[in-house]
Amino acid sequence: MFTGHSTSFGGRVGESSADKLSECLAKAGVRLRRLKTGTPSRLDPSTLDFDKCTVQHGDDIPWPFSDRHQNPLHNEGVCWITRTNLKTHDILRSGFKDSPMFSGKIKGRGPRYCPSIEDKINRFGDKDGHQLFLEPETRDIGRVYVNGFSSSLPAEIQLAALHTIQGLEHARILQIGYAVEYDAVDATQLFPTFECRDVPGLYFAGQVCGTSGYEEAAGQGLIAGINAALKVKGEPPFILGRSESYIGVMVDDLVNFLLDEPYRMFTSRAEYRLFLRSDNADTRLKAKARAIGMIDDEDWNFWQIRETQIARVRGELAAESGTPEKINAVLAGSGQSPVSERTRWLQILRRPGIDPDIFFKAALPGETLLRRDQWFILAEETYAGFFERQAREIEHEKKMEKLRLSPNLDYMAIAALSIESRQRLAAHKPLTVGQASRIPGMRPSDITVLGHWLENRDTKS
Repeated sequence: MFTGHSTSFGGRVGESSADKLSECLAKAGVRLRRLKTGTPSRLDPSTLDFDKCTVQHGDDIPWPFSDRHQNPLHNEGVCWITRTNLKTHDILRSGFKDSPMFSGKIKGRGPRYCPSIEDKINRFGDKDGHQLFLEPETRDIGRVYVNGFSSSLPAEIQLAALHTIQGLEHARILQIGYAVEYDAVDATQLFPTFECRDVPGLYFAGQVCGTSGYEEAAGQGLIAGINAALKVKGEPPFILGRSESYIGVMVDDLVNFLLDEPYRMFTSRAEYRLFLRSDNADTRLKAKARAIGMIDDEDWNFWQIRETQIARVRGELAAESGTPEKINAVLAGSGQSPVSERTRWLQILRRPGIDPDIFFKAALPGETLLRRDQWFILAEETYAGFFERQAREIEHEKKMEKLRLSPNLDYMAIAALSIESRQRLAAHKPLTVGQASRIPGMRPSDITVLGHWLENRDTKS
C-alpha cells in the first residue's frame, strides 16, 4: 500500500496481508500477475459544508433487486457533487515528484476507467476541474467516500488539495487515500466454473481473478460457490452462456482472454444486451436456479403464478382493442399521433414513449400486475423485431454451448484438427465447443471439424 514515500503491507481495513498465500499458490504452479488499484480518502461528515455542494437524490420509486421484496421502498439516501479546481490541480502537481505511480515504485496496471486524481490531472491537463461525488458509506453517514479522488500522493498534499474544494475547506480526514499493488491469478488458468485447471478442487473468485468492482467479485463468488458444491455432490457444472447473463459474459471473458489491466463488467461487452435486462432476469435464470437447488418451493410457485399472469396479459393485449378516447388518453403524453378508430392494445404498447403505468390502467383496469412485469412486457413488445433476429443467433450459440467437452479430452489424437488448434485446445481445456470457439487464435474451420468429430463419436458410441 502506497501513500507518497510511505509503504506498508496489509489487507482490507483492519485485516492482515495475504502475501504468504501468493507464495503458496506460486509453488503450486499457479501463474500470478501484479495489478494496481487505489482508494480515496474518507472524510468526517461533520466537518463538511454540504450546502456548497449539489445534492443528488436517489430514485423516487426505487426498484427492488428481487421479486421477493413486496413492500414499498423508501429511499432516503443522498450524495453530493463538488469539483476540483485549478488551485487543487496546482497542489496535486506539486506532489508528483513524490508519487509512487510516477516514480516507478508501482509497476502494476491500474483500472483504465477508475484513474487516480493525479493520473487525471496528468492526462487531462487542459481540464479546469473534475467532478467528485461525496458518498456516505452508511445510512447514518458515519464516513464520506470521496469518489473520483483516489490518490497515492503524500498525505499532506492530499489534505491541502482537498481543502481547496468547495464544501471541503475544513474537511477532517478519517482515512487517507492510498494505492494498492496486489497479486492476482492469470484467470485463463481457470475453467468457467472458476476451478483451477491444474489444481483440481481449488477455486478462485473476486479481485484475485483480476477484476475490479464489488458486483464483479460477488458474481464470481456466486458461480465459484455453486460449482464447488456441485463438484462435491458429483453433479454437472453450472455454466451461464454469454446470451444468458452478464455473469456469463464476465466469466467467458476472464477465462478466455489474458487481460493486462483490472477487468470491469460493462454492458457494451455483451453481444446480446437487449436480452440481458433486470426486468427479465427471472425469465432467463429462475428455472436454471431451481434446477440446481437455489430456489425454494415458495419462490418457485410465486414465479410460476407470475409467469402465467404475464402470458395471459400479453394474450389479452393482443386480442383486445381500445376505443379512440381511451387510447388517445394514453398517447397524450407520448408525443404520438392520436388514433381515430379502435386499435389493438398491443400495437399501442409498441409505440415509442408509452408510460406503462398509464397504459396498463387504461388497457386492463383492475389487473394487479407487478410494476417490474409491466416494464418487462413493454420491453418485450418494444424490441420484438430485434429479439427475433438476435434469437436466431442465440440459438446457434446455445447449440455450441450444449456440445460438452471433457477437460481430459486428448486433442492431440484428433488428427483432423490443425496442430495449432490442437495445442490451443490442450492448453485451455474448454468445457464446451462454444467456449473453444472463443479461444484466441482458434480457426473457425477447426471448430466445425471439432463439432463433426463430436457428432461422429456420439453416433458410434
